[in-house]
Amino acid sequence: MLIETRICELFTRLSSKVVHALLFSCGTRELFGNDNLFGTVECTAKLSKSGCHRCLSISLDELLIYSYGMRGGHVIYGSCYIRFEFYKFF
Repeated sequence: MLIETRICELFTRLSSKVVHALLFSCGTRELFGNDNLFGTVECTAKLSKSGCHRCLSISLDELLIYSYGMRGGHVIYGSCYIRFEFYKFF
């Protein structure tokens, strides 16, 4: 459960940056020891702020369901993208 909590914390922070200013954001979150979580979020310019927030929120829900127990994952919708890995990919 700790990993899912860290994933949510990371993507909440990144989503906030995307919705309030940028169309793309990436960042890291420490897990434990020397392990880090790396993530990116992106919305297309055609989405409103609320549409971007809604799309990323749905994406995060899907990510947590389908990537449970995995060492990485991503969800691509027509207007937004979310990805996490345990290695630096950006």
